[in-house]
Amino acid sequence: MFFSTRKPPMFIPQRFDLAIVLCCGFGLRLNGAPEFKEQLNSAARAMDRAAMVEVCVRQLKASPGDGAARAILNFEKEHRGHLSAAELATCAHAVAGDLEASLSALPRMLKYEDNLTALKIEILERITDAAVRHNKTAEVNRLCEEWASRVPETDVPFLLAARCYLREENLPGAELQLRVAKLITPENPDAHALFGRLYLIRGELDEAERHFRKAMVDGSLTFALAGLVEVACRRQDSQACSKLAGAAIQEEPRMNHARLAMAKAFCLSGDRSAGRKACLLAVHHDPLDAQARYCLAVMTELSGMDASNSWEGFQKLENNTPRASRVKAGFVTLSRRALPAGMRHPAWSPDGKHIVFVRSGKSSDDLMVRDAAFHSPPRLIPTGRKGRISYLSWAPDGKQLAFHLEPISIGSFRRGVFVKDLDSAKAAWLLLHDVTRPRFSPDGWQVLTTSLAEPRQVRSVDLTGHVILESLPLTWSDWSQKGTFIVGSQRYSMDRGDIRIFRSRHEKAGRRLTTEAQNSSPRFRPGGGWVTFLRKSSLGRASLHAVGVDGKSKPFRVYQPESKRPFFLHDWSPDGRSIIAGTGAKQEIAKFGGQRRKLVDIEFIVNDRRLVLTAVNLTRQIQSCVLSYRIFDNDSVQLQSGRLTRTPLILNAGEVHFKIIELSENTRWKGATIKLVTTVSSELAEVMVADFPGRSELAGE
Repeated sequence: MFFSTRKPPMFIPQRFDLAIVLCCGFGLRLNGAPEFKEQLNSAARAMDRAAMVEVCVRQLKASPGDGAARAILNFEKEHRGHLSAAELATCAHAVAGDLEASLSALPRMLKYEDNLTALKIEILERITDAAVRHNKTAEVNRLCEEWASRVPETDVPFLLAARCYLREENLPGAELQLRVAKLITPENPDAHALFGRLYLIRGELDEAERHFRKAMVDGSLTFALAGLVEVACRRQDSQACSKLAGAAIQEEPRMNHARLAMAKAFCLSGDRSAGRKACLLAVHHDPLDAQARYCLAVMTELSGMDASNSWEGFQKLENNTPRASRVKAGFVTLSRRALPAGMRHPAWSPDGKHIVFVRSGKSSDDLMVRDAAFHSPPRLIPTGRKGRISYLSWAPDGKQLAFHLEPISIGSFRRGVFVKDLDSAKAAWLLLHDVTRPRFSPDGWQVLTTSLAEPRQVRSVDLTGHVILESLPLTWSDWSQKGTFIVGSQRYSMDRGDIRIFRSRHEKAGRRLTTEAQNSSPRFRPGGGWVTFLRKSSLGRASLHAVGVDGKSKPFRVYQPESKRPFFLHDWSPDGRSIIAGTGAKQEIAKFGGQRRKLVDIEFIVNDRRLVLTAVNLTRQIQSCVLSYRIFDNDSVQLQSGRLTRTPLILNAGEVHFKIIELSENTRWKGATIKLVTTVSSELAEVMVADFPGRSELAGE
């Protein structure tokens, strides 16, 4: 979404918390009753400003939680004195969902010889919001095309269509519309601001900053400042972020996009409570502002609070865009943290407490490990081998590491996959030569490898090097959480490759999950249900996409790296909430959130070597659960594992089940970590990783 220009009201009630509850929670009606929309459209068609206001006042008296009526009244009150009846009618039609009438009224209130004012840009934003809310972006694009053919001298229909394409994350379509708009009006600041948004989505921060600064010079100061705040946030530059957000507030202190910019600045500086309050103000003023509700949900989740109600409020406004898909699947990027320089090919330990990585040397690479919180310096894992190390995989029990090793000198040893026993001082031993990209199976007894010779093939070998499964026509591969599926990428040409999913022993062709573009490096997300993979654009840039394991959903982008290089690796944390991703020596940890659907909610308390387990069925169907666990020590080495129940746990709809489980006496509890896996409906698994003793919440689906 482009920067919102909606302003908060001049007067904030003293009982602000109560106002927010009424607005965001109980009985909120975002689209209004049908008779209200009909009356509003009728008054707007007559260009009767007083009638439009009267209809909204009457609706608010009858239904105080009506977001549409509140949005229109706040908009009229804020711009009173310089708001024409045509402008109010255009906005009213959009809020009421009559986009054809809104676009018909739009030319009457535009002056083609002038740059778009903040008020007119705000109206374009409201039309875009309404198009997304009512799933009518295709209709708006068609109407814009007809408008442009009738009035070729205006760039407004192209700018409006570009907004819709950006909301759908159709970047080629948006770029085409913006380039046409720039041909008509070369120095339009609104076009530069939208170009900045486009490059921001692509992760090209330097280009985004250049366009935002150009928009600021040409007159779109507030919008450009809001964009620059987002650039500073992505760069983790808190000082620049605070300075730019302060300038935006000073320029337009009552606009929603300025408040949201300040909210991001507060969050980056560590004051998440203040950031959340700024988002609440924006939502209170305009309940139809999807961007404000999105930011509120993110701030709420970052504050450690339950954000489910906030996410539901957002989904009522936006439910058919890539951003909405990320919210539903729990792929919303909450935070990014850069890793120290020099950490190549990082991978998580099975309990999520450590990160193993490669440190490059002049004559040979070193294998290093450090705690994931970066509280202590890294320590060396001696491999007894000299060479170039890549593609690390940590065994599920934490006792072994597999990696690819390339010799430095010819004849020293054969290249291939080596395994290092972490509890032994012996050198790493060769598992299989002329293969790469190892991935341990969930039981730790098999390793997937990819041949180095053409044509590339994936095979599975046991720890003696005996081939268990061979000749899958893949270049990358990964195991599902139970080990019953293998996902991999199959490359056809330089610009085409698909993601395929196989049953481990029974399929040779597999089932295709993607049908276009160059896709590679798939990984199952812990918790089941999703496969993430790299998709290379026509410009050669890679981004992380996700697709459901059933292949029914359309792939959508979930993460965009800052690097311009077309290739990067990613590895999921055991709880499925974070990834390590990046290119070469530049890596970062991204934490995800959103409204991940839970089937069964698990909580536990450890008391006197007893695990007191609470399981709640959150669905309306009977669920069969298998509970398994692994307990790790401070060094991420497995101490104990097993199943918590001999038979599956059967839970009726809404049932709450309590169980007390005696654990082994020889387990060292101090500093130990438990990884609890709940398998629901055969393959679907939910993962929880928590320290002993304590109470924790399930990580999600």
